[in-house]
Formats: sequence, structure tokens, C-alpha cells
Amino acid sequence: MVVGLSVVGFYNGMIQLEEEIKSVEAQVENMYERRKDLVPQVAAVVKKYAEYEQGTLSGIVALRSQNQNLQTLNEMAAKGDVKSSEFSSLLASTMGGLKITLEAYPELKADTQFTNLYTTLEGSENRIRTAIKDYNDRIVPYNLKVRSFPWGKIFS
Repeated sequence: MVVGLSVVGFYNGMIQLEEEIKSVEAQVENMYERRKDLVPQVAAVVKKYAEYEQGTLSGIVALRSQNQNLQTLNEMAAKGDVKSSEFSSLLASTMGGLKITLEAYPELKADTQFTNLYTTLEGSENRIRTAIKDYNDRIVPYNLKVRSFPWGKIFS
């Protein structure tokens, strides 16, 4: 009877270890899926934000061009060419651009977005490493039990 209880205890212990291993293995897979789903999404957000800032930089370059227009307008005014159609159209286009700029000057934050992407990647990799470590910590007792004598050799 003692041998029977030992066999039942060993068998139940093996089942418990197998289930723990399956659970931890599923967690490793879950972390890989998380990385597969999350990283492209975060990278796409960062890319869009960088494109937005590139557009902003183009706008700033255009404003610098309008600054040149202001200098041209000053020169034309100094010469007395304020009644010409060229002066009027240059003035209208320059002022229109300046008005838009004063209403909504954007705050550039792409560097923060790239830092967040790096942090997200690092966090995902750390979670995967932790899940793999947990798996390895659980598989060792199972392997020892399966390979040990007498029960592991008799029942495996």
C-alpha cells in the first residue's frame, strides 16, 4: 500500500509539474505575441509623428522664405513701389502665412516619441526574458524528477 501511495504521489507530482510548465510556456508565447503586436503599432505612431514634424520643419523653412519676402517688401517700400501689384500680392501671401503661424505654432516632440519607442522595446524584451527565466526555473525540477531513479526511470 505504501508503494501504491508513493506511485500516486509521484504521478500526481509529475502532472502538477507538467501543468506548471505548460502555463509558464504559454506565458512566454504570450510575451512574444505582445511584442509582435505592440512594436509595429508603436513604431507606426512614432513614424507618423516624425512625418508631422518634418512637415512642421518644411513650414518653418517656408516662413524663413516669407522673412525674405518681408525684406523685399521693405526694399520696395523704401523705393516707393507700394502701389504695384507685385507689392500687393507679395504682401498678401506673406501676411497670410504669418497669420497661420501665429495661430498654431506646433510643439516639436519627436525625440520624446523615439524615447518612448525605445522604452517600449526594452520593456517587451525584459518581459520576454523574465518569462523565459520563469520557464527555465520550472523545467529544471521537472527534468530532475523525470530522470531521477527509481521513479523517473520506471514511469517515464
